[in-house]
Amino acid sequence: LRVSDFNASSKFNLKAVEQLMQDNLHQELSLDALAHYSQLSKFHFAKKFKELTDSSPIQHFINMKIQKACLDLDNGNLPIKNIAENVGYNDPYYFSRLFKKVVGMSPKQYRDSRHAQ
Repeated sequence: LRVSDFNASSKFNLKAVEQLMQDNLHQELSLDALAHYSQLSKFHFAKKFKELTDSSPIQHFINMKIQKACLDLDNGNLPIKNIAENVGYNDPYYFSRLFKKVVGMSPKQYRDSRHAQ
């Protein structure tokens, strides 16, 4: 309800921003690019996004990337390096550190724990 009321009174479209993020999981998206897409200043964009999602836009985008990586880890045997590249991280070590920070375990531990079940 809160989102639909907000979208009705504003040109800020959360669904469109999330779709843009979803369509660009394979690359980087800056706060500048997201704000420009929404035709708002970075400050106003970040403030409105956080009001609606309780998360910063960049953290939300990272979480979407990690969710996609989890799906890839669950549904295949792609090397972790390739999964990292699929979600826009050319450095698999950075990806692993970020994954561990978000999920609480490394991508390899995650994959091993899912296959052990």
